[in-house]
Order: sequence, then C-alpha cells, then structure tokens
Amino acid sequence: MRLSYKFSRETLIYGIGILITRSIILILLPLYTRIFSPSEYGRIELLTQIGFLVGEVINLGMDSAQSLYFNKVKDDGIKAQARIISSIMQLRIIWGSIVLFIILFSSGFINIILFNSELSFQYFFILFLGILLNQITYQCAEIFRLRYLPTNFILFTSLSTLLGIPFIILFVLKIKLGIFGFLLGTTIGHLITSIYAISKIRSYLYFEKIYINLWPKILKFGVPLSLSTVIFYLMNTADRYFIEIYNGDYELGIYSAAAKLSLIITGFVAPFRYAWWPRAMNLIYEKNGHKLISEMSKIYLSISCILMILLTFFSQIIIKSFTTVEYYQAWKLIGILVWPIICYGFYTICSVGIWKSEKTLYGTLSNFFAAIIGILLNYLMVPRYGSLGAAIATSLTFTFWIILITFLTKQLENIKFPYLVLFTQASTAIISVYIIIINDPSKKPFICFMTFILSSLICFSLGFNDRISTKIINSSKKNY
Repeated sequence: MRLSYKFSRETLIYGIGILITRSIILILLPLYTRIFSPSEYGRIELLTQIGFLVGEVINLGMDSAQSLYFNKVKDDGIKAQARIISSIMQLRIIWGSIVLFIILFSSGFINIILFNSELSFQYFFILFLGILLNQITYQCAEIFRLRYLPTNFILFTSLSTLLGIPFIILFVLKIKLGIFGFLLGTTIGHLITSIYAISKIRSYLYFEKIYINLWPKILKFGVPLSLSTVIFYLMNTADRYFIEIYNGDYELGIYSAAAKLSLIITGFVAPFRYAWWPRAMNLIYEKNGHKLISEMSKIYLSISCILMILLTFFSQIIIKSFTTVEYYQAWKLIGILVWPIICYGFYTICSVGIWKSEKTLYGTLSNFFAAIIGILLNYLMVPRYGSLGAAIATSLTFTFWIILITFLTKQLENIKFPYLVLFTQASTAIISVYIIIINDPSKKPFICFMTFILSSLICFSLGFNDRISTKIINSSKKNY
C-alpha cells in the first residue's frame, strides 16, 4: 500500500472524526451564546486559557518525548515501548498531582488579579482536576496515533469532549450552575474518558515498578519543549489577556466567539497535523524525505489559504448562524484569526529540521522571540484598535514565528522549501482577506466573490501545478 494512499486515508479518518466533534461544538455555540452573556462567555474563555497553561506545565513535553522514543525503540519490541509509556504515565501522574496542589494553593491570587475575587475555590479545583485527567487521556490516545490507528485516536479525543456535553447542559440549564456547571460538566467528561482510555492501553502499562531511571532522558528531551510550549501559550493567548485588561469581559466574549468560529479551519488543519506528524518523523530519516516534505509545504498552504479566503467570504453568514446580535460585529475577525491556525499546522512541516537534529532549544528560543513580538504588538495595537488589533497582532506574531522556524530548519538540516511559491500563496490569501473585509460581502458581494475566485485559483495552481510553481522558482533563481 503506497505511502500517499495511507496518508490520505488516515487524514480522511482524522478529518471525519474532528469534523463530527467540531460540528457538535459549533451546534452548541448558539446555545452557549444565548445562555451566557458576552461577559460570561469571556470569563469562560479566560478560565479555559488558564487551564491550557496548567495543562502545558503538567505535560512537561512528555507527549513529544513519547512520540520520539516510542519510534526510537520500536525495533526492540512492545516491552521496550511499554517501559517508555509506563515511565511517562507515572511521571505525568506524580508531577501533575504536585502541580495541581501548587496551583490550587495560589488560586486565590489568580482570583484576585483576573476575576475580582468573584469565583470560589471550587471553580479552580474542578477546572484544574479536569485538566490533569485530560492530560492522562491524551497520552493514552497518542499511543494509537503513533501506531497509525487514527480511528482509535479520534475516539478517545472526541469522547473527552462529547461525554461532557450532556452534563454541561444538565448543570447549566436544569440546575442553573452557570459557569461552574460548565466546568463541572467538562471535568466529568474527562474523568469518564480517562478511565476508559487507561483500560484500553493496559498492555502498554507496566506498573510493577516505577521507571525512574528513564525520567532523566525523558525530561532532558521534554523540558526544553515544555518551556517552549509555555512560551508558545503566551504567544497564542496574549491577545486574550490584553483584551481583558484594556476592554473587559464583554469585548473578550465577542472576540472568543470569533476565535471559536475560526476553528472551522481545524476541520482540515487538525487531521493534517495528526496524520502528517508520524509520517514526518519517518520521512526525516529517509533518502527522499526532504523532497516530499518540501512538496507537502506547497500543498498544505494551498488548501489552507483557499479555506481561509472562503471562511472570510462567508464570515457574516457564519457569525449570524451561530450567535446572537450581540456578537455580529465579530465577523471581521474570523478570517484574520484563521491565519494563526494555519501557521500552527505549517509548523509540523517547517520544524522537522529542529526535531531531526534534536536541538529543541532552538524551538524554545524561536517561541520566546515570537512571544516577545506578540506581547509588544498586542501592547501597541489592542488599546487603540481593540479586538481587531488583537487579531492582527496575533497573526503577525505567528507569521514571524513560522519564518524563524523555517530558517532554522534550513540551517540545521539544509531542508529547502519553495520559498517564493509559499510567499506568493500567503500574500495572495492575506491580501484577499483584506479586500473582502474592507468591501464587506453584504455591500459589495460581486467584488468579494471575484476576489475569492481569482485568489483561490492562484493558490491552487501554485500548490498543485508543478509547472507553474517550478517556473516561479527557476525565475527567482535567475534573478538572484
């Protein structure tokens, strides 16, 4: 069975699973935006982002270490892989419990700074417990992804979300627990899924002893990545904190609705990441792997840019379909917020040089510089332009980040990308999004539609027509 067929099949399975999960989340968005005011929705977003940060601290880069060493010891058999997985699970539970205790101890400070002391201790306990349980679930699910079993991976990651939904509806609508009900329902979903997930990977869990001897190796590889991920968190969420500080819960709620709707693009980006990453880890060691990685960069960006332009064109219809009138002004943000998600997917292509060289510190430094840029841009733009400034600042931050990572991959492993083709694709998409927003599809539909058609044709031709893309590359070399 050819690699391309396997990859396409796995991507399709990931796509279907994620599409189902995202569809349910989108279906629930009209419900959430009706039972929660923009201010309450903004507060849920802030709690969610804090939870993500705690999750990254608990993770300590162990998911990446598991991906690397699972493949590295595969020739030694399932027992060697089980020792790696068991060691990481033990470390995750012990370290996660310590982090949970420390964070809960400091939750009062968080409450004062961000929530004006309006939330009780129970809010933070339920939130952080759910995060720890979800970390355990995700480690179990990752094993199936590494074994090229996308259906099982999707099952566990989707269940974690789906099982929480009926409890959320019960606690929020019936028992009237408000924001606390949302957190409680989510955590119960994580609890049920984590128990089920552990039961399904028992053959990979050897708990007859604690494999502390493997921890130094795992931590040596994972901790720099963990620091990198925490910095990435700051890069990705600085916009939320600046909006909260300068504009308040209400504006953050509107921004959050646009951010949720921009996740429609993950129907493509997420399955691509899940299917591509294990393949990329193998391709970096193969003879023609670099060429295939370079080709994939054009194809991925081509499809992503077309989808970004499409979502921008239909953003008014999307926002009106899923929210109430209080959120309608957020339509301009959707297309802009799609770009960081596209960059996040492209990272799995352009970062392979860092992973192959195992110089993860370079990734950490890249995230650090990008986070500094992001904080600076948000500081300059949010006070003046509000949510629109935050969206633009975040998109510029991710653009800088991807350029830097691509440069490092070239320097470390000499993996060459079709830079001019990628630049033309990205520029075409960004300019098109700008044209559609300033012309407003409801006022000038013809101009916006023609912009979508022409720019999509350009992006598609550059991504899939080797003649055109090769001509551009050769032309640039002659000029050089």
